[in-house]
Amino acid sequence: MRRERLNAALPVFHGSLGPQKSRPWAVSALETYLGCPFKFFAQHVLKLEEEPDDEEVMDPRRQGQLVHEVFETFFRDWQAAGMGAIDARNIDRAWAMFEGVVDRALARLPEAKPD
Repeated sequence: MRRERLNAALPVFHGSLGPQKSRPWAVSALETYLGCPFKFFAQHVLKLEEEPDDEEVMDPRRQGQLVHEVFETFFRDWQAAGMGAIDARNIDRAWAMFEGVVDRALARLPEAKPD
């Protein structure tokens, strides 16, 4: 048992976190804040994800994140391999590398559930 309780009037019990490091915010994050500050807090501070709709395997937001991740990974790997610009001489290698990145990304997705 506690021998004493903290004072409930302390700022930490009323949502005050004190000074925080500034950071850049995406426009979509700011739009979320304007629409619902609690939703912003849950998504961007607590890092909670919304439950997907049962009828959708992947919502448009998650689709966009997946596409962005695939292209970012491909171009990072491509540049790390020292390949430079994609042109007629290396397009086949680019396609093969891109397919590998896509296959790995798709393998991480959960299985679709039958209706």
